[in-house]
Amino acid sequence: MKLFLLLFILLIPVATAKVVVIGMDGLGGKYITEDNAPFVTSLFKQGTYCTNVQSVLPAISASNWYSAFSGVSSKQHGVISDTKNSEYPHKTIFEKYDSSLYYTATVKPAIENHIMKGTWSLTDQGTLNKARTSQLTFVHFDYIDIYGHLFGYNSKLYNWMVKKVDKKVKTFVEKLPKETTILIMSDHGGLRKSHKEDTPEERTAFMVMVGEGIKQNNQIKEMQIYEITPMIEKALQGPTKKNIWKEGSFLHFLWERFS
Repeated sequence: MKLFLLLFILLIPVATAKVVVIGMDGLGGKYITEDNAPFVTSLFKQGTYCTNVQSVLPAISASNWYSAFSGVSSKQHGVISDTKNSEYPHKTIFEKYDSSLYYTATVKPAIENHIMKGTWSLTDQGTLNKARTSQLTFVHFDYIDIYGHLFGYNSKLYNWMVKKVDKKVKTFVEKLPKETTILIMSDHGGLRKSHKEDTPEERTAFMVMVGEGIKQNNQIKEMQIYEITPMIEKALQGPTKKNIWKEGSFLHFLWERFS
């Protein structure tokens, strides 16, 4: 019995650091520039980044946010609709830790139903307070994607909204504790006024991660969106955590890739 309890304790994930994930919904990796997102792109030199994050299909929000937080493809988790509400076999990372899921913009039903398990807030101050105290927080900005659908992805008004959200993200990040690991990412891009097909414009997203122990000015040429999960896991365990995976294995490779 004592051996069983010891093994059980060792298998429970222990978070020693704070991580805030900021989602810039619909900001395609092919569209983010120093001009429309000066703050976010300035973080590239301070951390690890990729402007060629490949989304899963269909290239919609529910499928890709679920993949980003569960570590599996849409073929495995089965979330292929922005409105369907069902139970799925793969749990998200939010169910493993003392986490909160807070929004500062429109809540998409599928994101709310599939990922969020608790309360949510639309107030900036409420979100900031939770981000300061929770081990893992997801802040979701949906305005960019809305403008893509209304006026076209990479249109003048789309890029105007990217700038607005970039400023809001900057204000939010600057108020977080310095020891916080920050991951800013998107879920997909878009083409004309949609993002459901298998095109580079629609499937390409971006990410940048900054914090203690994260490689600086480190560009990843290409990655899959479900590789976000081990990045968050690593960050939650702190910069001193050793690579416990077998050398030569895929998990060992991912661990070394991001730290």
